Amino acid sequence: MYKLLLSLFVLFFSSFLAAADFAVVVGPDSPIHSLERQQVANIFLSKTNRLSDGSKAKPMELTNSDLRSLFYKAITSKSLQQVNSYWTVLIFTGRGKPPIVQESKEQLIKILLSDPHTIAYLSFDEIPKELKIVYEQ
Repeated sequence: MYKLLLSLFVLFFSSFLAAADFAVVVGPDSPIHSLERQQVANIFLSKTNRLSDGSKAKPMELTNSDLRSLFYKAITSKSLQQVNSYWTVLIFTGRGKPPIVQESKEQLIKILLSDPHTIAYLSFDEIPKELKIVYEQ
């Protein structure tokens, strides 16, 4: 019984730590320096494509469903299923587009480095030093 409780505690604690293991990043030439959680949510849910200084934000993400799930749960308090339903409605009504999906981390980083308007989220261990972290979870 003790081992079971200890295992459950470790599992719960490790999942809690994993939830704090990503950051929202931009390229070095981006006018964005920091964002609040609500600003990140608004950008990635297509509620805005402009920041308070008027600069444009183009959200992108990887196809990694584990990281996507973790990101949307932390930023919007929605499950990935709820986010997908949200996008179905917005796309159908023509009121928004989901973030552009990149298949590879390398391609995403290349775009971030070359386009100052691109914004994405990555696991901390995937962030190269050239990118600026504008939000940490």
